[in-house]
Amino acid sequence: MGNAPRMGLIHAMFNKLWGRDGNIAVVPYKSDLFLIQFPTESSLSRVLYGGPWHVGGIPLHLCLWDSKIQKVDFSNSLIPVWVQLRNVPLELQTSEGLSILGSALGKPLHMDQDCKRLLRPDRINLCVEVNFSKPLLHQLNVEFDDESCAIPDFYSWKP
Repeated sequence: MGNAPRMGLIHAMFNKLWGRDGNIAVVPYKSDLFLIQFPTESSLSRVLYGGPWHVGGIPLHLCLWDSKIQKVDFSNSLIPVWVQLRNVPLELQTSEGLSILGSALGKPLHMDQDCKRLLRPDRINLCVEVNFSKPLLHQLNVEFDDESCAIPDFYSWKP
């Protein structure tokens, strides 16, 4: 989705993310489309049903190859993206609080491991399914217990 990163970056990132069972082969196919060969069926399944995946901050759409494959139109699609929330009060850094904040942006999917273990309370990373056909928020204004705070622009990627 968007302009593809350089081939070297794609190959290096795929092998770093997915290459524990062996080398991942990546071949350019058409403009912004790539064929990816996995060393095992289990690594293929792990990648297809894991994710969402991003390379260089750009979301990937993965599917099994078929001879009629074409570039997918995402203009009206829900797209999972990572959002980074800063200045989130500690009182809201619970599963319920973060779910409410994520819901203001779209459908919350999951949070990163540092967030789950509260290792980086200054930076919360959530994966949220966002509908990019609707206007995007650029700031969350949060009010709770007679306090308020603003959480500024947070999208890791925009179309």
